[in-house]
Amino acid sequence: MARKEPHREPCPERHALAIARWEDNQAGWLEGDFFGLTSHRRDLQQLVGDGGTLWIVVSRGRSGGGRLYSVSFRLENCRSHTYSRPKKGKVAKGKVGLGPFGVIGDKDRSRLFAANDARYLLLSLRFDPYRPIQDPDKIGQAIQTPRCLNQSDISLLEGYGAEVAKWSVFLSYQRTDETFAVRLTDSLRALGLDVFLDQQALRGGSEWQKEIDGAIERARHMVALLGPKTHESEEVRGELNHAFGCGTPVIPVLVGGHLEDWEDMPRLRALHALKGKLKAWATMAKAIVERVNQGLGGVMVGLLLFVFGRIPGMAGPSRRTGCPSSPE
Repeated sequence: MARKEPHREPCPERHALAIARWEDNQAGWLEGDFFGLTSHRRDLQQLVGDGGTLWIVVSRGRSGGGRLYSVSFRLENCRSHTYSRPKKGKVAKGKVGLGPFGVIGDKDRSRLFAANDARYLLLSLRFDPYRPIQDPDKIGQAIQTPRCLNQSDISLLEGYGAEVAKWSVFLSYQRTDETFAVRLTDSLRALGLDVFLDQQALRGGSEWQKEIDGAIERARHMVALLGPKTHESEEVRGELNHAFGCGTPVIPVLVGGHLEDWEDMPRLRALHALKGKLKAWATMAKAIVERVNQGLGGVMVGLLLFVFGRIPGMAGPSRRTGCPSSPE
């Protein structure tokens, strides 16, 4: 006779923390359809409930032995979903990990964080009303059962991770197209996208090149406005090379320019460009949003591979620390 699970009340702050093994969950996460986690127990659903937040610590093998723990996901506005049990040894399509009791985060509000070593952070969490982690060698075992987070824990977590996808779109343009860039930015924001536009995002006294590179690394897409003389701009060329080097998808938008102008950039010429008109920024914004939404699955896959690496147990380079340029 199966032992009945004890019922657990929702977390007072509606925030819980759970652990997941990269090796067990990578196949589902790399499908790119949603942020989610499942379990053989109902704890996740009971603690987070509909509308709550689930923080996921990903455990993966460390070269030389042991495990590396990263605070990797924050699932926002969660909803519970119970799947039919898959056959032994198989995973149901669209389901992440093992077990039928799932929690799925809102893909537009949930976040993936850059690779990090959260060992000492996890030792600092209090987990009221549960006991904090006492033994640094037993972190995985200590949080095998999901735990509630208090307000102090939540503040520590929120200040710790560097978001991979803070900017939905990085806008690259030549100064001669500045008016169109500003109008397009306004239209994209009205449609719900976060847009990095240098003249609005950069602060006085900031290391502007470092901030631009970081914004490209965290963007889901780069939108490159290509005017008649843009191919002569060293700044735009540098931004495009950095995007290609980081794996940030590029959407070319022709505003008087042509892909043929970029003879020395075959990767750019191989892309499908959108054609824009200098006074039709609202129409162009809708086309860009459609392209961005179509590519979210592929972007998710790219971000996960970039953060965790292609081989289980091997951490990929962190988008937090920059990417190599890829000059062509």
